[in-house]
Amino acid sequence: MNCVLKPRAPSRLATGAFTLVELLVVIAIIGILVALLLPAIQAAREAARRSQCTNNLKQIATALHNYHDTHLAFPPVSGGIRTDAYPGCAGWIISTGFSWRAMILPQMEQQSLYDRLDFSKVTTGCYPAGDTSGAFPRLGDPDPTGRPGDTVIPTFMCPSDPTRQQGTEGPTNYGGIWGDTPRPEADRGVFSRLKVTMGHITDGTANTAMIGEVFRGKACDHVYSGVGVCNGQRCRRWVEETGYCGAATNVTPNWHENDRITWVDMHCAGCFQATDRRPISSLHPGGALCAYADASVHFIPDTVDQVLWQNTGSRSGQEAGVYMPP
Repeated sequence: MNCVLKPRAPSRLATGAFTLVELLVVIAIIGILVALLLPAIQAAREAARRSQCTNNLKQIATALHNYHDTHLAFPPVSGGIRTDAYPGCAGWIISTGFSWRAMILPQMEQQSLYDRLDFSKVTTGCYPAGDTSGAFPRLGDPDPTGRPGDTVIPTFMCPSDPTRQQGTEGPTNYGGIWGDTPRPEADRGVFSRLKVTMGHITDGTANTAMIGEVFRGKACDHVYSGVGVCNGQRCRRWVEETGYCGAATNVTPNWHENDRITWVDMHCAGCFQATDRRPISSLHPGGALCAYADASVHFIPDTVDQVLWQNTGSRSGQEAGVYMPP
């Protein structure tokens, strides 16, 4: 009797193929690994961005100290603060000069850019919206390489902020702390209409906030004569320090109303009330960075005690307590 042997089915090892169930299991495992690793990768990237932002603030604070060593005072919040309003002009005309950031350019190894700014020019009328002539001093004079104020300075930018710049203007993420009230003319903070010295900071440089981080993408609700004038962005120009950029400590970081700024600018009816909000803010999870007057940089949590944080903004209030970062 002849036996007929049936050929054996090829094994998986012989064919190199996976079954459908095995393939689905492998895909599921890969998906789980990606889901576990992605947050860790994002957290590592954010930690690197926050470290760079901290370094930026440290460089700016050190430049301010070097400026103080040279000029025996910190720069004013902005050069040539006006105390009068032009008829028919918006109330946010607060200066005929450059911001404190422009004044410290030589201390930030930006001497060539500083030399291109024409500090002799002033405006004698309303701010020329959309100005392209370059005559307005905050933007500087035009030259073959472009307006100085349009230069993007990496040290003035937080890498965690993806907000697009407005046109060609060079933005910033760092505003001067005006004090515990959103009024630079109140002369409460390190940045004032006046030149503040180390001797004026009687609360102690280690206890006084000086530069706050500002997320540029937050909305601004300010309306003048029926027209919104905030252009949807804070700190859109490093070369000037208007109310859209300066910060105060009267509210905590990333204030709970989504950092909406509902205020009226200086030199107009009902300006700069104690209830105005100009918080420091950022996309760093849980708070924002701040440089103190001793050039130390600290992360200020959203949950900071509001009273202690407010007291940290004044330079000589002699309050009972200030926020001491851990």
